[in-house]
Amino acid sequence: ITPFEEGVAEVHVTNPGTYWVLIPNSSCQSSDPVTIDYIIPNFDLGDDFTACPGDLIDLGGDELPYHADYTWTVNGTEVTEVTEGDPWSHSFTAAENSSYIIRLTVAAELYGIVCEHSDEIEITVGPEPFISLSEIEAVCAGSELVAEYRDYQSYEWTLDGTVVSTENSFVPEKAGLYTLVVRTTDGCGATKDIQVSIHDLPEVTLDELMDCVGENGVFQVSSFPAGSSFRWYNGNTETWSAPTTGIGSTFTATEPMELIVVEVTDNNGC
Repeated sequence: ITPFEEGVAEVHVTNPGTYWVLIPNSSCQSSDPVTIDYIIPNFDLGDDFTACPGDLIDLGGDELPYHADYTWTVNGTEVTEVTEGDPWSHSFTAAENSSYIIRLTVAAELYGIVCEHSDEIEITVGPEPFISLSEIEAVCAGSELVAEYRDYQSYEWTLDGTVVSTENSFVPEKAGLYTLVVRTTDGCGATKDIQVSIHDLPEVTLDELMDCVGENGVFQVSSFPAGSSFRWYNGNTETWSAPTTGIGSTFTATEPMELIVVEVTDNNGC
């Protein structure tokens, strides 16, 4: 065995292990071994990171091979409810729009010597991905299908695997099962399949009418679904009539008119 120091009465060591000193003289020698065990806790909670709402956060590591006291704090408040029999780890569910500064302090004692080590990590949680639409939606032909806009997320609509829009709203060209994927600036995503149907617009035709002087002109639309709504526009007065409901409606012109408009809204709102 090669000694690492000779001729000195005191040495400094940096590694655990068993050390001994030999004290030779002219006729004999003696030795006295001593075991050095470092109990300074050594752990790392990792780098700061961003989590998604609802993520299960699990921090900690392996239990130290000797008795130690573990103290967890979250945003400066000590955690009193830890997993029974597992104080060296801490788990929780991330809540949206939250920030967690988590510190673990470990104090270990051996042979009356107390050593302590702490590490801290910050976890940031942004908003939850949001989709306002239900699984079944209907639009009128030519109208937009609109998902509520949130400035912190992107939108992607697909139909049969083809991207049809990257906006929060678009005009569906055909009915089908659309998939909407939203993703926040933190990389958190949500997906929903939406069955979209398209209602045809009501077909309305008004014929020009010519009557004798002194006679009223009667305009009529009919054969629409029950519950449809009707409004008439008088070009002479530039006003709209109050809406009426039913399957049809009439308008009587008591004087010559250059413009008459009828607006029909069916029971689908189209």
